[in-house]
Amino acid sequence: VCSSDLMEPRFRALGLDDVERIEPVYTKDTCAGSRGETGCFRAHKNAWRKCSEQNTDRCLVLEHDWTYGNQDPSHVRSELHNLPTNSDYFLVGHCGNYTCTHAYTITKDHAKELSAVDECSAKMAVDLYMGGRCRTGISRCAQYGDNPQMEGCVGSGLIQQDRINIRGMHDHHNNGTCLKHGDCPTVNGDGGSV
Repeated sequence: VCSSDLMEPRFRALGLDDVERIEPVYTKDTCAGSRGETGCFRAHKNAWRKCSEQNTDRCLVLEHDWTYGNQDPSHVRSELHNLPTNSDYFLVGHCGNYTCTHAYTITKDHAKELSAVDECSAKMAVDLYMGGRCRTGISRCAQYGDNPQMEGCVGSGLIQQDRINIRGMHDHHNNGTCLKHGDCPTVNGDGGSV
């Protein structure tokens, strides 16, 4: 769950103090795959919409099950602050071939464009949709190098998915997506995610 009691210390350790929670989307629709995949796609669209409204060029989107594992937080913080900016969509964590959406940056303009996508017309999970855009060149994409998979995690890259300690869409409980963006304040004022 992307909430202040579980994630706030990790956000703080990485210098991510202006985090907003994007509420989970629960649905009975299955137009983008399963109910969880459809809700996940809609939660990402809500994050993209929020990003497109911010006074920043780029946003960091983290699904609720993100982790940097046992890596030194100062190393992860430094890497996050020095990510390349020459792509519209940069996977900070991935499952290879531009799949998985647990950690990525996205430009404000690209977020605006993607927020208009109809997930029911896409007919697939958000990570497969974005992977297709990357592989066909519709989106300018890049991904973080292949860090070894951390114990209990899925994926590669700087940030990976924790599927042992955090329940989520992969066990059919879509618990939301978090958005970290440039210079906007925390909405709920308690330092947690909104």
